[in-house]
Amino acid sequence: MFKYVSPTPLSTDLNLKIAFKDKFWVGGSYCSQDAAAIIAGFNINALFVLGYSYDFTTSELGKMSN
Repeated sequence: MFKYVSPTPLSTDLNLKIAFKDKFWVGGSYCSQDAAAIIAGFNINALFVLGYSYDFTTSELGKMSN
């Protein structure tokens, strides 16, 4: 995804999710201006999903939000 909101610079988000047997999934995310993340989870049933995500801040804010 490409995002542009004036007056900030263009930002790019890349995401990947890989599913195994339609039950478990893992993936990652990267935002060019701010962060990277890992994600994982599993489908409990057709209505409920349990997932977890952890963000790694890559901007200057990361020094303060460790």
